[in-house]
Amino acid sequence: MERRRVATAGAQAPFRAILILGAASARCRAPSIRSRHFMFFAQSLAERIQETRLEQFSGEAMRWAKAAIRDTVAVGIAGVDAPVAAITRRVTGAETEKGACRLLGTRFRCGPVAAARANGAAAHALDFDDIHETMMGHPSVAILPAALALAEARGSTGSETLLAYLVGMETVGKLGRVLGFSHFAQGWHATETIGIFGAAAAASRLLALTTDRTATALAIAVSFAAGVRANFGTMAKPLHAGLAASNGVLAALLARDGFTASHQAFEHPQGFFALYRRDPEPARVQALDRWADPPEIIDPGIAIKLYPCGAHTHPFIEMIRRLAAEHRLSPGIVDRIDIRAEQSRDAHTNRPRPKSGLDAKFSVHYTVARALLNGCVLLSHFDDASVEETAVRAVMAKIHPAPHPDMDASWADKYGGEMTVTTTDGRQFHDRIVHQLARGPENPVTDGELWTKFQDCTRAVLPQDRIEALFAEVGRLEALDSVAGIAALTVPAA
Repeated sequence: MERRRVATAGAQAPFRAILILGAASARCRAPSIRSRHFMFFAQSLAERIQETRLEQFSGEAMRWAKAAIRDTVAVGIAGVDAPVAAITRRVTGAETEKGACRLLGTRFRCGPVAAARANGAAAHALDFDDIHETMMGHPSVAILPAALALAEARGSTGSETLLAYLVGMETVGKLGRVLGFSHFAQGWHATETIGIFGAAAAASRLLALTTDRTATALAIAVSFAAGVRANFGTMAKPLHAGLAASNGVLAALLARDGFTASHQAFEHPQGFFALYRRDPEPARVQALDRWADPPEIIDPGIAIKLYPCGAHTHPFIEMIRRLAAEHRLSPGIVDRIDIRAEQSRDAHTNRPRPKSGLDAKFSVHYTVARALLNGCVLLSHFDDASVEETAVRAVMAKIHPAPHPDMDASWADKYGGEMTVTTTDGRQFHDRIVHQLARGPENPVTDGELWTKFQDCTRAVLPQDRIEALFAEVGRLEALDSVAGIAALTVPAA
């Protein structure tokens, strides 16, 4: 199951993004955006954003993109009544603002910035959205709300929206390769710190900005990049997605109207790479050389979640479900469950007494106990009352996570570990997953699983006929004259 991806530089690339990390860089005068001799990173990235065509993407890439869009729309509807979504809409005025953009799963309309923020926060509220391995974050909840909001406001076609989404995905994947695991290890939440650039890329494409103004939008976005992992388990985490989406739209709109920002904002000695990477060397980064070759949505690809909780818990949910099925295990005959993971993963998921449903999403105690107790892990398991149930607390007391003695820092970019279940009569059963990040290209979600999840996420808001129509509408996205019909199908029944 192990998958490791290393960014490579393509020898046939027409040009490379060159990062100058020295004082001389600050004194350089920005050349013309069309110069092939030297470009700042923002300029080089901007060219790729604006020159990409839908024809560059294979049918497989299109299928994955539409699967991700379906999934993100579904989790956005599911999260619409979550406190983080409701408070965000109310406090930011999204429920009273007038505009052309719908808030998914509601009857409200507002402007594109407010819509992107509200829809992004709702889509990440349940932690049920997709993941990208090199980004080390959640791409679609940052990119799609930005793209849908602007597409609806501007009357963009489905193919234009699909391309904007794919360009945004390419952007976050390439930036993830530049920043590497150290960005995550420092405590940054890439869903916002990298996701904002995917949102800005998608917005710039839909606005048909010049390459120069696209570079400016990316440079503005540098000043918006934020979000720390210390806020995981609170409402601030899903808000990161909303801020990434809305600030990406805002950056593009500002650039469109002549706002200025430094095109050196990435490689400047006091710029993004110096601040957000633990080691700013080497001086040259060729992460853009293989743009869409292959596309990031295929390699390493997106991973779609089947469980509405933190991805670090998923391998252990898979293991306990597998062991329980193979050996007919039930809570009554299990004496203890020992879990071993890489040290940073253990520190992140070792939460023996989660304080809320949000906190429980990152607790390996709760998620494994719930999987053993119920045979599955569902949306309904993450309200505050469910976390306090006596039966699940009794199983949680049997779960004992700890750092794995043989999983050193080289394991830090893997989603896996080991599990040993000991029964009351002394039998032991063991399982191990080296690396499994939700359900990606090497272990893809089936059409049936995606349809089941789509229905589970939307049935509380939409009638069955509307659910079926919405699923079908996204499935023919590239043929749509407008995306307004997608948003309209998410409006609750009267």
